[in-house]
Amino acid sequence: MIERVFGNRLSRGSVSTAGQTDRRQRDLSIQVHPSDETAVEDLGERGKAEMWYVVDSDPQSYIYFGFSKHMTRKEFLARARDGSICETLNRVPVSPGDVFYILPGTIHAIGAGIVIAEIQQNHHTSCGI
Repeated sequence: MIERVFGNRLSRGSVSTAGQTDRRQRDLSIQVHPSDETAVEDLGERGKAEMWYVVDSDPQSYIYFGFSKHMTRKEFLARARDGSICETLNRVPVSPGDVFYILPGTIHAIGAGIVIAEIQQNHHTSCGI
């Protein structure tokens, strides 16, 4: 299917699809994926970018997409430990038809009440927060 959409311009195995077909009842985990440079240097593999297409969403649904404020490393680690990290993230309202391109290194999560279709680079490492 990927070749039908993108043609033969992609190397085999560089892109995968992941359909989130059920409506999420709660927010998914906060994640960040490494860039190509970081992943190759640290893990010996390519980085990971994602594209989300919102198929359906409940009213008031949102995603977490990037930080809403600057933080020091110390504050970030403290908030990750105490569970208050979401207070520092952008909550972006979503509607069916919205598309989001998540660059490597961008902190993100899918909120409750959203059905998405996802295209992503093949990558075996995700960093959960």
